[in-house]
Amino acid sequence: MVAFHLFSDPGSRRHLTPRAGATPWDKAVKDTRGKVYRANKEVERKIDDSVARSSADSAAGPTVPVRSSDCNFLPGQKTVFADDLNARTPGGKPPRWTEKSGDFRITSFESDSWIATNGSGVIAPDLGQTGVPERYTIEMEFFDPGSMAPGCRWRLVWVDGQSQSLGWLQVDGREGTLVQLMSTSLADRSFEAPLERGIHALSVTADTDFITCCLDGQRVARLSRPEGFQPSGFEIQVYLEAFTKAGPALFHHFRIAERDVP
Repeated sequence: MVAFHLFSDPGSRRHLTPRAGATPWDKAVKDTRGKVYRANKEVERKIDDSVARSSADSAAGPTVPVRSSDCNFLPGQKTVFADDLNARTPGGKPPRWTEKSGDFRITSFESDSWIATNGSGVIAPDLGQTGVPERYTIEMEFFDPGSMAPGCRWRLVWVDGQSQSLGWLQVDGREGTLVQLMSTSLADRSFEAPLERGIHALSVTADTDFITCCLDGQRVARLSRPEGFQPSGFEIQVYLEAFTKAGPALFHHFRIAERDVP
């Protein structure tokens, strides 16, 4: 069994020590956890200092407006696929998923169950005979380690019946988002700053005319659906840098649902 040890505070009760029979990878993660923790604390200190300065500036002048959500994501009503991890044993394989490459396991983090991999890989939800509805939504959450650790690049890939890519939505926590459909890059959006350390939400809404992609409640792309764009399934591709420093790549709450005709 692979023992994932995740982002623990070395001084807290939640700190995990290597289990009996721990692998060399586990021991490497334990050795680097303290370094990652101290780096994260330094980031938090800098953020606190920045917030304090901003508060002082606001007292002397006009406040900076907070940008509100422009996504308006409404999940589909009829579930086509949803991962069910909480009743599963940590260390086991996620049910109803097919590994195309890499090693994906169920793990526990932040009092919840996640699908984790300690390296790059590809995994696909098993849709069975259901297939992909004409109108659908996709939603998932992933964990980003923050700017002080090497990051992760995620791709939600649309595939045809032969598992060939029709397009993808990419999120790179250091760079930005990119959408490619039918071999054409259509929406490239750079971040003003890297994603913050923590949990982030990704969603897609598709109908016969448009595909809308959102990250953390902000719309990153709204594209016309190309002619002939008829996916049969999906894959999640993970490109993880220096996992001994960043920790495993984590995602969960993946759900595909059919939307009612408006």
